[in-house]
Amino acid sequence: AGSYRTRNLEGDEIVASFAPVRGTSWGLISEESWAALTAPQRRYAHLFVFLLGVGVVLPSVAVALGVRRITQPIGELIDAAQEIASGRFGRRIQTHTGDEVEQLAMQFNRMADQLQQSYAHLEQKVADRTRGLAALNAIATEVSQSLDQKEILAHALDRVLEVIGMEVGQALALESDGSTLLPVVQRGFSEGLAAVITQQSAACGLWTPAVLKDRPAVADLRSLPQGPVSELLSKEGLSTMVRVPLMVHGKLVGAVDVASDSPCVLTSDDEDLLAAMGHQI
Repeated sequence: AGSYRTRNLEGDEIVASFAPVRGTSWGLISEESWAALTAPQRRYAHLFVFLLGVGVVLPSVAVALGVRRITQPIGELIDAAQEIASGRFGRRIQTHTGDEVEQLAMQFNRMADQLQQSYAHLEQKVADRTRGLAALNAIATEVSQSLDQKEILAHALDRVLEVIGMEVGQALALESDGSTLLPVVQRGFSEGLAAVITQQSAACGLWTPAVLKDRPAVADLRSLPQGPVSELLSKEGLSTMVRVPLMVHGKLVGAVDVASDSPCVLTSDDEDLLAAMGHQI
């Protein structure tokens, strides 16, 4: 009729089962030792504990790995963003999750590339502007220390060569007739080349655009007509000349010529700087 777990008179743990004997006032009670009843199951207790542990640990490990697979790239992205914000633009992220996180990392790397390029361009512009301002300041300092035309033009020529990155050039002054430019100082030109360029430059139109616009002008020396100038230029290996007019109150008083064996393209910033240097000189 029923059973329950209890202890016998000796205090041992037992299971007592009981039932009435029909037709009598008697009842039947059967006692079994709890240890004896559970002995077969206890042999598997360690296995049950192991299986239970596996059932808990494996899902936990799987969840932890899954969370880490998601959070680790995001953590790397946060660290990389902090490095970019602090000015270290070379940081990149390598992840192969095959999901949106990988796409985000790719976009981050693209953004970092653009930032690095923009910052490098900005640094170059700052360096160029600093070099230009230093050249203007140097010219002003040299002018304040001397009134000798040759000395001033020599320093100015060196500054223009330094700014534009060339090694060959000459500085010329306008004669009193108002039409003849004569060389005062030169760097790297042979005497014959300097003389021929001075005589032929006006006729060849090398400096007319510079004077008309009061701006530096670039001339392709390879396009000059055949003659003494083109022959000497070919011999010297020069292909490009930049002329910077020296202007005072809108009037030409001289020029600085610099030449190179490679093509030269002046940006608007280069033109502004060279024009300012021409006015300063």
